[in-house]
Amino acid sequence: MDAEYSRLLIDDWVLPDVGASIKAANMDVNMMLMFDAMERTRGQWERLLGSAGLEIVEIYSTPGAAESVIETRVRR
Repeated sequence: MDAEYSRLLIDDWVLPDVGASIKAANMDVNMMLMFDAMERTRGQWERLLGSAGLEIVEIYSTPGAAESVIETRVRR
């Protein structure tokens, strides 16, 4: 990826630190049961992407929507 213009867009859930909706909590449990995985908070996304040398530019979400689009780039 070129640090000047490359972007990686991720379409996934971004959970709040506290007070997740029942739908989001249910999806997190389902991910754990079926795939040994989890839905992530913004902080968890920052750590995961940071370990790959990326940083979050912006998280785009619509009120009431389950998923967000995370725009990332190579860490500067």
